[in-house]
Amino acid sequence: MTAGDGSDLVAMVVEALVQSASHTVGAAGAALGGEAVARVRDSLRRWPQWANALDRVEANPGDQQAQWDLAVAVGQLLAGDAGLAANLRARLSVAMTAPPPMAGAPMSPAAPAWQGGDGGDWPGYGPGTVQGTSARRSRAWAVTGGVIVLAVIATLTGLGLYLGSGPDGPKPLANLDQVKSVLPDLHAVPDGWTQEKAPSAQPMDACGGDGIAPEQAALCPQAVGTGSSRFHGDNGKTQVVFQIIAGPSTAWADKMYDFANAGSSALPEKPPMDAPKAGERSAISVDRECLAILVESGSNVLRVSYCPENLNAPNVDVVNRITRMFAARSQQAQDGKTPDAAA
Repeated sequence: MTAGDGSDLVAMVVEALVQSASHTVGAAGAALGGEAVARVRDSLRRWPQWANALDRVEANPGDQQAQWDLAVAVGQLLAGDAGLAANLRARLSVAMTAPPPMAGAPMSPAAPAWQGGDGGDWPGYGPGTVQGTSARRSRAWAVTGGVIVLAVIATLTGLGLYLGSGPDGPKPLANLDQVKSVLPDLHAVPDGWTQEKAPSAQPMDACGGDGIAPEQAALCPQAVGTGSSRFHGDNGKTQVVFQIIAGPSTAWADKMYDFANAGSSALPEKPPMDAPKAGERSAISVDRECLAILVESGSNVLRVSYCPENLNAPNVDVVNRITRMFAARSQQAQDGKTPDAAA
């Protein structure tokens, strides 16, 4: 082990948490010390997704899938809390040449936990909420605040686990870099399109909007992240926005899709085309100026806003191609691949 190696750091922390859950003493737990392990455990409980992974390991320490999910959570935690990561590295460095620090040794103050960014208005809408006016669209597409990239370590050598794929196939996205990679760029959209907003991703705290159900509001803080990219086509006559909310599980995506689709279904106008066949489920609605295509893709929920010059005469072929391309990129990322699908 190299103390400065991030993959070893995550692996050692996960190993220590597993040992603690098993009520055993091993090299990882002894090196980090009981106080440090307790501090990591407390930090993981700040975020529902992380706490769920920890609870599963504590209930069944030998569960390999639970260990994998815990490794993702620890990677996100350490990427966002530089103070805690530095302290743990220091403890491991000391342990390589000296006895582990005694319980109760003071720890340096942690950097403040990262805060979720503004996820925009989507999917924060419920029945009776009108989407698509220029003011609401511009607010939904605005990027506010900085994007905090959570660099989760790609390989966990100590546990032999990989973040890109897992023992049971496709995996939820683990960090904002992966969320961003799903979003189409100029290489993915049809020739001749121009990019108005490059792909970006950010944390998501809460859903907002009139009439939102408490159950839906509770889903948003569990998201891995949200992101968007925006383009012009047809010589600037058509605007297209791609949006993603990456969730922690397919069960989460089922609920988020249902809530978002219920809000869209309440809109009165009839779409001029059928929903493209993409992902596990897809739906289409009209939000006055745009076609809104909603797609459930594994643990992700996607939305394509297609705003043509003439809403009653959309380019059906293009709408189908870009929606399927977006869903394909989502699937590639969950398969542990670098998304490269193009329309």
